[in-house]
Amino acid sequence: MSRLNVVSRTPRLHRRRVDTQDYLIGAAKALRVRSRTPEQKQSTRKRPVNSIRPGRRKLGALNRVQAEQLVILLEEAAEVIQISAKILRFGLRSYNPLDAARTANHLLLESEIGDFEGVVENLKQAGLGITTRGIRSARNAKRKRLKHWLMAGSSC
Repeated sequence: MSRLNVVSRTPRLHRRRVDTQDYLIGAAKALRVRSRTPEQKQSTRKRPVNSIRPGRRKLGALNRVQAEQLVILLEEAAEVIQISAKILRFGLRSYNPLDAARTANHLLLESEIGDFEGVVENLKQAGLGITTRGIRSARNAKRKRLKHWLMAGSSC
């Protein structure tokens, strides 16, 4: 059986001998992976990830302004989550000891919710199909669901 000299990828880059048959088997496996039907290719194709990159005009179905608005929405939502967790941990009236103004946590939560709602208003104007009517409808439905769960929890 013939042999091939193959350079291994070890730090010393020494040569080792590999059987031709082993080499061809590896190549055949690689070809089998590459020769998939179009249906298989489509089912395993990765979807493009929307990310803001300089020079790109379209991000999936979003333009750069819309994508930026969604990023800002994510940031504001994270800030609301952060202050909510802080309130759960330290209390509503507590404040950051390093804050010279000693702003209470409940006031910080109000501020962050206001920022979040401001971003939502911007999203309505960004052309994403978000409407005041849709938001109001979702809010009312959520209130009904919460009312049901809060009433069930109070009877325990």
